[in-house]
Amino acid sequence: MACCVLHPRAPKHWVTPMCSLDPVKGNQTTRGKFMFIGRPLCMASTRPARTASFRASIVSAEEGDAPGAASTSSSSMDQISDPLQCLPGAQMGHSIQGSDVKLLYGEYMDHFWAKLRGNVPGLRIMDLLPEYQVQEASKARVHNWLLCGDRVRRVRFTYFDGGAAGQAFNSLLYPDPRYDLPLLGIDLLSFGSNKILCVVDFQPLVQDPEYLERHTSVLSPIYEKIRDKCGHMSSKFFDETQFFSKYLIFYRSSLGAKEPTLQVPTGKLWEVYLEYVDVYLKALSEAQSNENPDAIAYVKSRQDAYDQYNAERDPAIKLFNTYFGVEWSERFTKDFLFPGATL
Repeated sequence: MACCVLHPRAPKHWVTPMCSLDPVKGNQTTRGKFMFIGRPLCMASTRPARTASFRASIVSAEEGDAPGAASTSSSSMDQISDPLQCLPGAQMGHSIQGSDVKLLYGEYMDHFWAKLRGNVPGLRIMDLLPEYQVQEASKARVHNWLLCGDRVRRVRFTYFDGGAAGQAFNSLLYPDPRYDLPLLGIDLLSFGSNKILCVVDFQPLVQDPEYLERHTSVLSPIYEKIRDKCGHMSSKFFDETQFFSKYLIFYRSSLGAKEPTLQVPTGKLWEVYLEYVDVYLKALSEAQSNENPDAIAYVKSRQDAYDQYNAERDPAIKLFNTYFGVEWSERFTKDFLFPGATL
């Protein structure tokens, strides 16, 4: 296994210890219509205001005793030295269009980060090249983070911020291949002022009935809470019989940021999202490892097959092409989004 890449120009507080992850490669560039910028420091003055109930729920998320999101008090934020204590939303500050435009999925992102921090032993931030940490075009910005832990091979966070024109929070957790668990996939998107698409799933490595029963049936009672609001994805991009479970949350809305189902902490999607995250992390913590080299190699090959499948189909790649250029997007896809793919 390779160690974390240590880029000579990376900020000192992003240096991390050895981990079981492939290196994240990339080429620095300021060519063309886009540029990369440094990761902003985690300062209270740049963080959008959170409600008191949201701040309180974050503490619960870290302690693992109640669903919620994560934050810290304004007075202590300036003194944080551990980058894991700095929530992604705080690092982003506000939308590229200004503080009047809400980061629609900021609470969803921060909650998942906080739950990982409280439930994954050995969690640490992987070093990324500056061009992958933050990439900015004239009307959009994309922020990325990469983590790993004792039972987690990699978990990536991406927040695409196009302001009111569009936003997306995407995260994908790959378990250590000693565990044959599904991947945890989160894809929350907004298009324009009113279109919403939210996808959350335990993404199975195989479609074997025994495997699906063992790893995804636990979602059934949670899924029932939102079944009547879920639809089916278009076969234009993905096949639901490949790397998806029958408990896939596929939610659409035409109400945009005003959609009641999205609201924190009262929305039904928020409630179900919290439960999916909790159930997955519980399964991860209780999973029994298989130390057989052949079994490990097989699980890794299925994770790579997932990367290949998505690298060939993910419509987000075309979005990145449009905003940040084809050359950068191709590197980003191979090095960060789907490193197991052969492109």
